[in-house]
Amino acid sequence: MKLSDFIFKFKRRSGFASLGLCRVRLFANGEHVYVVITDLGLDNTGPSVTNSIEGIMEQLREQGRIVVPAPMIVEHYEKHPQEFSIVTFGERTNWITISNERAFALLGCNDAEFLTATSDIPQLQKQLVSMRNEINPRFGLDIYQDHVLNCRLRQIVDQQKSKEELESLVCSGANERALQSFLKSDLSFFGEVYAYPQDEYICFSEFPIGDTGFADFVVFSGTSRMDVWIIEVKGANFNLTARGHYEQQNAEISKAITQLQKRKLWIERNYADFRKHVHDVRIRAESGHSAHNAFVGPLESLGVDPAKDINCHFSVIGGRDKDDYRDSTFRTTFEQSSFVARLDTWDSFLRKLRR
Repeated sequence: MKLSDFIFKFKRRSGFASLGLCRVRLFANGEHVYVVITDLGLDNTGPSVTNSIEGIMEQLREQGRIVVPAPMIVEHYEKHPQEFSIVTFGERTNWITISNERAFALLGCNDAEFLTATSDIPQLQKQLVSMRNEINPRFGLDIYQDHVLNCRLRQIVDQQKSKEELESLVCSGANERALQSFLKSDLSFFGEVYAYPQDEYICFSEFPIGDTGFADFVVFSGTSRMDVWIIEVKGANFNLTARGHYEQQNAEISKAITQLQKRKLWIERNYADFRKHVHDVRIRAESGHSAHNAFVGPLESLGVDPAKDINCHFSVIGGRDKDDYRDSTFRTTFEQSSFVARLDTWDSFLRKLRR
């Protein structure tokens, strides 16, 4: 008997932060519960089910989609001929290929359950399209673009620094200069946290903003209207709030806020020139020029319109949490103040990383 049938969005367990899609079906047959995980082929936006099976099961449990202690796992590929495998976890993950007839017998169903492709089932197709567009509105526009995207993703993964390396620096109480130097060697950290859609971004370091000097880091992203994130980075060698006071931010954070306020004021006074400038820089970066240490994300170009307004956002990263609840409350209160900016400690920034 089939218990449930749905499209599931999963994260890959390591490497570049990529979201994938698969189909999950739960069956009960006698005393056993079976989880059938179907690879969606070209409709999948991320890594294959085979390369992600452990992470998929872990995330299904974390999200409460599977509560049975030890279900039997069946991996399924819809291609013709169809393929079924029993998957077991241990010191290493093992796959045992089984026949269609054996799979149907285990699940207590007939071949009709698997005759219709996922893409031909309206309810599931609706879920699939919605999730796929949420992950990447441009997904599947053409095979060449997908090939280029995958090549660029692999290149980024091969060169990127690990979350653990950054965490080690933070835990050692690294100062502003050390953290900036490390982050300049892998600007994809900022693309991972600030970009939406996730694969569409261009990151820069030491980006000039009028007569206010150079912003530590800047991220371009977005669709139609371009999002411009202006980011100031401070060290991990102080706490977010001053000792003994949970309503008073550290002086280093105040300094960063002052820098951002100056940049915001200059942009407002010179908006037309700034909008033209950032689009000019974007176009040069998309063409391969490395102005301001440009780092282009997996997609070769952003789907933004230079004739439309830009959305400017401001962010500070600095300091450490010493009380998760109180510091989180402090950050929330700050972000709702008259000067709208995102405030992250290095602890909260690390939690947002998906790699």
